[in-house]
Amino acid sequence: MKWESDCVEKKNAIVNIIKEELVPALGCTEPISVALGAATAKMFLGALPDKVHIGCSGNLIKNIKCVKVPNTKGMVGIESSVLAGLIGGNPDKAMEVLSGLTDDDLRKINILKEKKIVSIDLLDTPLTLHFILRAEKNGDYVEVEIKNLHTNIVRIEKNG
Repeated sequence: MKWESDCVEKKNAIVNIIKEELVPALGCTEPISVALGAATAKMFLGALPDKVHIGCSGNLIKNIKCVKVPNTKGMVGIESSVLAGLIGGNPDKAMEVLSGLTDDDLRKINILKEKKIVSIDLLDTPLTLHFILRAEKNGDYVEVEIKNLHTNIVRIEKNG
């Protein structure tokens, strides 16, 4: 009966992989992951930042460049993903972080775009999904790092 035990172990391993990989998402996953990072940073910062820097893997930059950010009425790109997460993102909703965006939130996003508070860089990393987002306000900062999986926050750092 060892083969039955082996089959059960393999089945459980496959089910666990599927549970990890298949999560509800509100559209394309890369912009949502960036919005999740931004919403998380804002939550830990305790305020809307006045400056944000995000370093992204090359693959992430390529994948977000022309992709519509969910629930934003057609906004595209990393800057829109960051600002949507900051303005209306709910980090408790994981891959549905932008599900509560309102028309008022979209107006605020456009105002912040004009202020150019977001800077974007290429992150030196071998990973295809990897970014570090730093949000700053009044001398305080929060860094959020996500690697490998869209909701895999590996580090949250506040003021060192």
